[in-house]
Amino acid sequence: KLTTVYYYGTIEDWYNINFSNQTATPMAYAKKIFMLDENNDWYEPTKIVVPDNITVINQFLFYGFASLKEVIISNSVTTIKTYAFFECSNIEKVIISKSVETIERKAFGPSQEMIIYCEIETRPDNWYTYWNYPGSEIVWGYENQ
Repeated sequence: KLTTVYYYGTIEDWYNINFSNQTATPMAYAKKIFMLDENNDWYEPTKIVVPDNITVINQFLFYGFASLKEVIISNSVTTIKTYAFFECSNIEKVIISKSVETIERKAFGPSQEMIIYCEIETRPDNWYTYWNYPGSEIVWGYENQ
């Protein structure tokens, strides 16, 4: 049984992966993932700050990353695909920048403690109705200090 994944690449490399479905990602089976940092040391990601060169967060990209506590979506991101951060059961804080125009279904959730801070004032029409499933707390009009 797969319990831990050691990815021989950086978090920046991970953004280039495109999983076709839920069972294509190893995190549908494993509980832990370790990646290489800038010093080639293993670490378990707890915070993700999306790099400024990323415009789309692919479907299932961080699916099942149980170690994640915080996600910051940068100003370059325009689209967050289906299940991008789904089954990340320990996320406590997500910040979504104003640049995000589209969020597909169940991009986030479920996490008991998750609070989503959105820099925009209300949900845009291009954000799927159930983008945040099953409905974590949302703070609209958030101003990141």
